[in-house]
Amino acid sequence: MATYRCVACGRVFDTISKSLIRCPSCAYRVVEKVRPPVTKKIKAR
Repeated sequence: MATYRCVACGRVFDTISKSLIRCPSCAYRVVEKVRPPVTKKIKAR
């Protein structure tokens, strides 16, 4: 289960079905996946 944010209205929602991802409030089909606020630190070589 992933968390998505609607681009049109800004609502954050969870989805279970991967076949049809739409915003439950405005039915907009353009969503972005919400990333955690933690940044990864990678050691440079």
